[in-house]
Amino acid sequence: MEKNYPCPLRNDVIANGIQFLRRCLNILSISTILLFFAASPTYASHFRGGTVTWTRVSETSTHITIRLNVSLSWRIGSEPGSAFFSASGGNSGSWSILLSNTTDATGAWTNSVGSGEITLIKTSTLTRLAYTSCCKISTLSNNSNGNWNVFTVLNTAAGGSSPVSTMPAIINMPVNASPAVFNIPASDPDAGSTLTYRLATTTEMA
Repeated sequence: MEKNYPCPLRNDVIANGIQFLRRCLNILSISTILLFFAASPTYASHFRGGTVTWTRVSETSTHITIRLNVSLSWRIGSEPGSAFFSASGGNSGSWSILLSNTTDATGAWTNSVGSGEITLIKTSTLTRLAYTSCCKISTLSNNSNGNWNVFTVLNTAAGGSSPVSTMPAIINMPVNASPAVFNIPASDPDAGSTLTYRLATTTEMA
């Protein structure tokens, strides 16, 4: 014979149990928030420099596919696993470029390199592909602790690929030397192209 037994709990016991469950849920929520922040990487004063170039891979009458080539340098222990590029101007969208990290031979910083193919619409309106965040190393004379802005600008309706530079993030120069001169290694894969150089503007650095 099946028997049903009434629950002997009083209202005050039920109320205390509900309060206990609420406290447990609050503690669980706080623990989850703390774990979230603990798992989120924090970067400060870690970027040393970088370059981005692109090579034309294929094209149709309306689109081109390029290979974005990224080279970045960081304070040791601050290197990311990917670089997030966004497009503006003639194109829109965003792409994550996976990076491979190696420690420089001097042991002073980490180098990151990576590449990835992206497809863009052909347009004569210039397209800007940029990777920007914060912060640059704190000992710089210019824009210390400021945002970095690694970008390339291309006309997707025109032919050719971008110039290429292999200049390292840090160049050692003699102290108090005047003038201090060094060469910028650069080349252009497109025959007949003339390379020009200039310093970045304040707007471009931000």
